[in-house]
Amino acid sequence: MKDQRNGRLDMSDIQGLILRGYRMSLVRHFVLAVRNPAAARGVLRELVDRDGDGLQVTSAALWPDGEKPAYCLNVGLTFKGIERLEVVEDPEESFRSFTSFRQGAVKRAEFVGDTGASAPEHWTGQLASPEVDVLVCLHCEDSGELKAQSDRLRELFASRGAFEELSSFDGSALPDGKVHFGYKDGISQPTIRGAFPRKPDMQPEVNPDQFLILEGGNYNVPTPGEIGLNGSFAAFRVLEQDVVGFERFLQSNADTIDPEILAAKLCGRWRDGVPLELSPDAPQSDPPIPELEYSDFDYVPTQLHPDIYDDSSGLRCPIGSHTRRTNPRSQPVPAAGLGHEHRIIRRGMPYGPEFVPGADKNEHAERGLLGLFICSDLFNQFEFLMSTWINGSTFAADLLADSQDPLLGANIEDSSQFEIPDSDGNIVVEGFQRFVNTRGAAYVFFPSVTALRYMASVKPVG
Repeated sequence: MKDQRNGRLDMSDIQGLILRGYRMSLVRHFVLAVRNPAAARGVLRELVDRDGDGLQVTSAALWPDGEKPAYCLNVGLTFKGIERLEVVEDPEESFRSFTSFRQGAVKRAEFVGDTGASAPEHWTGQLASPEVDVLVCLHCEDSGELKAQSDRLRELFASRGAFEELSSFDGSALPDGKVHFGYKDGISQPTIRGAFPRKPDMQPEVNPDQFLILEGGNYNVPTPGEIGLNGSFAAFRVLEQDVVGFERFLQSNADTIDPEILAAKLCGRWRDGVPLELSPDAPQSDPPIPELEYSDFDYVPTQLHPDIYDDSSGLRCPIGSHTRRTNPRSQPVPAAGLGHEHRIIRRGMPYGPEFVPGADKNEHAERGLLGLFICSDLFNQFEFLMSTWINGSTFAADLLADSQDPLLGANIEDSSQFEIPDSDGNIVVEGFQRFVNTRGAAYVFFPSVTALRYMASVKPVG
């Protein structure tokens, strides 16, 4: 394993989805329970060391000849899964610095706002079960490949009674890279020092130890080092989106504000992805903003960019909008100083049929997002974002009392409100329900290729 302290990343040892978006059109997430620990460890061995055309975990190494493979495969383990695989003598001690991961998504549900209809008792696919041990993520470009590789995986899971499949969740990309609410997605991601290059924007590069457990990094390495180094944590989330309710809410305020302007103000971007900071009055400016520059902005002037528009009052983009709450950029926020310190990597895929307004049968179909929110510390990054920025009214000064993220927050219809600053007088919209409900969640650790190989080879502890 390469020395991590000199800033170089061993891309062949890091699971691929941590550092790169696959941009494939289909995904299937398998939720598994360990039934035969020895056989399960053997499956892990096959997924990293299988010969020929055998299924292989996808690393972050460059693809041969730059060609995208037919599938990408990744494996995450819950804390219970690590215990049941019998690969660490004292799992509690090994992961002592990562309390949220050890407790798991069910115990942490209330803290991140998974209450009411989003509480674990309403989760699907047995994700609230204490038997959730493993998450296997299969990305493919076409349905034939998805079926073929799923069949091979299921045969492997069942071999020697290794795993029981508790459930699976399928996602498929919508046209133009949009989510069901109609917004273009996947625009703003951190630029990670030493990882794949991205077009520079006004946000600083992020040290890789915010997303990877590295020797000499900010977080203690789970022991033994073969288990922890080059790994990463993620919150897997099944998020149901009330698209019909959202569209009705936009139209119900049409006498006060144009529905598309309201949609942009709630999100912080127009639905085509153009940020309000770069085009405050229309979805596109003249001349048009290149898509590669959709993330090249800030909310306040900085030392490096002193001449940009100062939107500290939220006149262009409301301070309480979704994009501003989830990534305040250089805007100082009382609970965290600068917003750059709590970045996460987002990997998501819609599920359910595309919404077609006016199609009665289509309206009642369940639809939403299958998301992975990746970081080095679930508590300081994912959970901080959910509890303090998305569901916290103290995110920034001068927000209305009890206001939460208008799209993702745990809003209550009787008390929800959102303020839109305006030079002619502020606009306050009220009475919107919770538009996103959690249908399931799991906290997982994506071990390195070295760690998966190590787990497969160790003698069972205990």
